[in-house]
Amino acid sequence: MALWKRDPRVMATQRAAELVSHSFGSPATAETEADFELAADADEFVAAVLGGLRRDGISTSAVLWGRTLGPSLLSADGITDDQRAAVRGLLDVLASW
Repeated sequence: MALWKRDPRVMATQRAAELVSHSFGSPATAETEADFELAADADEFVAAVLGGLRRDGISTSAVLWGRTLGPSLLSADGITDDQRAAVRGLLDVLASW
């Protein structure tokens, strides 16, 4: 039986994705149309990254999608400094892959 050693970058990616999700909140609880759009875009960003995350690594497509969606989210109108920092944090982790 093989014992898997979890790559520390996997855990860093999970933590960074959680920060993005937390900072944007859920589209279901958004109070304005703009907040809804930002939360939906953030969900797409996080899903693209976590969808390719494995116990021992990440798929190339997840990294590429994350590197594509993250910058477009950073350039969105109405993004707060905390949200911007969370997105940059996940992009920094993706750069390590």
